[in-house]
Amino acid sequence: MLGSRGPWWIHTLVNITITVVFYLVSVVVSYTPINWPSDNPVTSGWRSTALWTVLFFLFAIVVAIWARSPVRAGVGGVVTFILLEVSLVPSMPIEESWAPYYSWNATTYFIVIYATLLTAVILGWSVSRRQTSYAAISAVPALIVIAFGTWILGFHLPDLNDSYSDNGVIYTVLEQNAVAFAFAILGILLVWGCDAIGMLRRCNQPPPPQPWLGGPPIAPYGPPIAPYSGGKHSMGERSDGKNSTGERSDGKHSTGERSDGNQGATTWPSPRSE
Repeated sequence: MLGSRGPWWIHTLVNITITVVFYLVSVVVSYTPINWPSDNPVTSGWRSTALWTVLFFLFAIVVAIWARSPVRAGVGGVVTFILLEVSLVPSMPIEESWAPYYSWNATTYFIVIYATLLTAVILGWSVSRRQTSYAAISAVPALIVIAFGTWILGFHLPDLNDSYSDNGVIYTVLEQNAVAFAFAILGILLVWGCDAIGMLRRCNQPPPPQPWLGGPPIAPYGPPIAPYSGGKHSMGERSDGKNSTGERSDGKHSTGERSDGNQGATTWPSPRSE
């Protein structure tokens, strides 16, 4: 998979590129349906839903391609797309007059949209990219980030329409999408930090024992076998070219002859006298 190739700085550049591209596209998708002339609000609402569906599908494809294994690609991509589509349910124009905000409770409306949106991005990206079980430690901090982000996006985001009468909509879209991306990135970084701890612990552990493939053969018992000595036999031949079959340096054989002229062939112990 592409997500498991290349050095860390390549991964960083790709992640930054993905973030910038999808942020700019999300701004366009958020702002464009507002300026479409349409007498039927339902039609305009379905156009907006269709655009977001296409964008969410492309993001799920990127998550799958940038995964570290085929299994992670399938699970991460599917989870991301399903949760992102669930976040569109409150804003779908299923009524004759498209007023989803007024048909839902305000709290439920914002929780379903923003909480599901942040969960989809953080969970889907983490499933496809993380490598150790230590990433699960970040579940509680990530939930806190999702809850705080939903609270900010839904109820405490400054309204820039009051400050910019002409371009208030575009400024609001830029601000809202930037804050949503910021909380999603924060959650992803929390999961990445816990996963990095697991990677460090994995690097510090000794590798498991493996059979020695290649190299000199090892005898089952005793020291290693001496390597082949370049065509010369080692059956008694010494480094000086002489045989060690009994010939001494003075040219005489060491067959048991002593300095007194007697043969020392009877080296066996004599029977003891009774």
